[in-house]
Amino acid sequence: MAHIFIYAPAFHLFAQSWVKTSAPMNNWVAVACSADAQRIVAAGYQDGIYCTTNSGETWVETSAQPSAWSCLASSADGMKLGAAVYDGLIYTSTNGGAIWTPCTVPAHSWRVLSSSADGTKLFAGFIGNLQDGGLYASTDSGANWMLSKTVTNDCLSIATSPDGWKLIAMTRTWPTPGGWFGSIYQSTDAGATWTTTSTNTALNLVASSDGRNAVMTVGFGGGIMGTGYGSMFVTTNAGATVLPTSVSPAAWSSIATSVDGNQLVAVVGGPSWSPTITGPIYTSADSGTNWTLTDAPTNECWTSAASSADGRKLVAVSGVVITSGTSPRLGSIYISKTTPSPVLNINVSSENLVVSWTVPSLNFSLSQATDPTKAAAWAPVAVASTINYSNLQYQVTIPKPQGTMFYRLVSQ
Repeated sequence: MAHIFIYAPAFHLFAQSWVKTSAPMNNWVAVACSADAQRIVAAGYQDGIYCTTNSGETWVETSAQPSAWSCLASSADGMKLGAAVYDGLIYTSTNGGAIWTPCTVPAHSWRVLSSSADGTKLFAGFIGNLQDGGLYASTDSGANWMLSKTVTNDCLSIATSPDGWKLIAMTRTWPTPGGWFGSIYQSTDAGATWTTTSTNTALNLVASSDGRNAVMTVGFGGGIMGTGYGSMFVTTNAGATVLPTSVSPAAWSSIATSVDGNQLVAVVGGPSWSPTITGPIYTSADSGTNWTLTDAPTNECWTSAASSADGRKLVAVSGVVITSGTSPRLGSIYISKTTPSPVLNINVSSENLVVSWTVPSLNFSLSQATDPTKAAAWAPVAVASTINYSNLQYQVTIPKPQGTMFYRLVSQ
C-alpha cells in the first residue's frame, strides 16, 4: 500500500509593501499580467504599450503605436495579449507584444477587455452615445468576433473564469431618470448567450475568479463615469443577490482577484481631468468580506490593477494628477509582493498520481523523498509540470509510488 504525504513548501520571503518600479513616468491607464506576474503590460494614454518580463525590474516599449489606449488583457503565459483604443480598434499580440495585429471588429469606445487563461477567448465591452453600447466575444484569439444580441447597453466591466466559459458583465443604461443605473449579466457558454441576474443597479466594476462568486463596486475612476464615491458588494450567485462589505465608500477605479477568489486588490482613482481623484489601495484575503488599507501612496491617481494567479504579486498603475496651481504630475507603476503559499493537491488513481498547485508568483519545483527528515533524501521529481488552463494550476502526472513517499514544493 502506498502512503503519500505533503510537506509545506520552502520559501524565499518577499517584502510586503508597495514598491515603485523602474517604469517611466506616464499617464498610465491600464495594466495586465501573466499568471505568475513575471510578464506585465501597461498602456499609457496617448502613448505606447510597455512590457516587462521580470516583474517590473526593467521595462521596454513594445511596437504598439501611441494611441488613446483604454484597456488591456493577457493570457496566463503573458504571450497572448489584447489592447483596445478608445474610439478605435482592438489589437492582439501572440508574442508578448513584439508584434500587434488589428482585429476586424469595428471601432468603438472600448472600456474593458478580458481574456481566458489560454488566450483563445476574448471579451470586449464598449459604450455608446446613448443606449448603443455592447459586448463582443471571440473564441479564436481575436480572429473573429460575435456581437451580443442581449448585452446592448454600455458594458463597463467583464470578469471571466480561467477557461473563459463563465462570465459576469456589468452594464450601464444611459440616460436613466435615477442616474447611471444598469444591469448585471451572466454567461455560462463563453458569451454566446446571456441572462440578466440583476437590474436597476449602479454597480459597474466586477472581479470574479469563477464567473459566479464576485466582488462588485460602484466605480468612478479610470475614465469610467459612475455615480461618484460608491460602496463595495459581494455576490455568490453572479449578482442575483448582493451583500455590502465593510469597506468605506470610495472612488473605485479597478479591482482584481486571484484565481481562487480569496485574494483581491482594489484601487482608488479618478479621471484625468481636474480635479483628479487620488487615494489608497486596499487588499482583501477573505474574498472581499474584509479589507485592509495598504502602505501604497495615497497621492497617486490609481487607474488599473492586476493580480497574479495566487494573489501574492499585485501591480497597480497611476495616471496623471492634476491639482490647482501646479503642473500635471505623471503617474507610476507599483508592485506589491507577499510570500506565496502554494498548496499541493494530490489525486490518486489505480496507477498514477496527479500532483497540482495554483500557478505561483515564484518559481517552485516539485520534490520527493522517502525520508523527509534527511535533507539529502529530497530529489526533484523528474516529470515536468504542465499548466491546466481550465483552473490555472500546474500539474504533474507520475506513477503511484510503492511504499511511503513525501512531496513538497521548493522555491527557486
